[in-house]
Amino acid sequence: MIRTIFILAIGLGLAPGRAVTAGEVQPVAADDAAAYLKFETRDDNACMRLWPRGKLIIMFNTHPEKAIRYRLGRVFAGTRQPGFTTGVIEPGAEPHPLGCTLVEGRDQKWVPMQARFVDDAD
Repeated sequence: MIRTIFILAIGLGLAPGRAVTAGEVQPVAADDAAAYLKFETRDDNACMRLWPRGKLIIMFNTHPEKAIRYRLGRVFAGTRQPGFTTGVIEPGAEPHPLGCTLVEGRDQKWVPMQARFVDDAD
């Protein structure tokens, strides 16, 4: 069963091309690409082997027509980790797996640092 852990359209908005810190919250604009990124968890044997109750975090693009170029930061045990994950996620594409919710019993998540529609600057 898939459980929603957070939906960016509800709580975190990003201006295209603007970096934010993990704790910063901005209002969501109707044309904001980050509003269409959705993160969920699902049962996953590999994650459950790493730690009981561990689940796989996946990301979707919910926009009906536009691809989104994203940059995600990883937060492990409450601390933002060096580096980032980048890519383009197409509308209607298969969910993109990010990693497990628990590693060695500590929480892990990904937070958007930047998001923009591919046609905005490409």
